Amino acid sequence: MRFLEEVEDGKREGFVSPLIIDEVSYVLMIQKGKELTGIKETMAVKQAISKILDKCLEPVTKFYEYLDYLTSLGNLKVVSIDYSISKIALDLSRECHLFPRDALHAACCKAYGITNIATNDADFERVE
Repeated sequence: MRFLEEVEDGKREGFVSPLIIDEVSYVLMIQKGKELTGIKETMAVKQAISKILDKCLEPVTKFYEYLDYLTSLGNLKVVSIDYSISKIALDLSRECHLFPRDALHAACCKAYGITNIATNDADFERVE
C-alpha cells in the first residue's frame, strides 16, 4: 500500500501490465463474491458469481477508477506485452525456474528496464 501511496504522491513512478490488472481484478471479484455469498471455497464462489456478477464487479470498477486516476497524474504507466516479451519469459522460466505467469511479469520488467517489483512472492528473488 505504501508503494501505491508513493506513486500517487509522485515520489515514485509505477508500472503495471494487463496481467497484473487481470490478477488484481480476479482477486477483488472473488473476495466480493465470498463476502456476498458466504461461500469460502473459490471454485464454488466462481460458480455462484454469475447471479451476482454486477455486485462482484463493483470493487473491480473502483480499482479501474483508481488506475485511471494514477495514470492521469502521469505517475503510473500501463505497459504492453507482446510476443517478444513472451519469448523473454520462456527464457526466464527456464533460467529462474518460474511458472509462466511469473516469468511474464519478470520479462515485462526486463523489457521495460524496471528494476524493482512490488511483490510478496519470493520466486522473484531468483531473477536478476
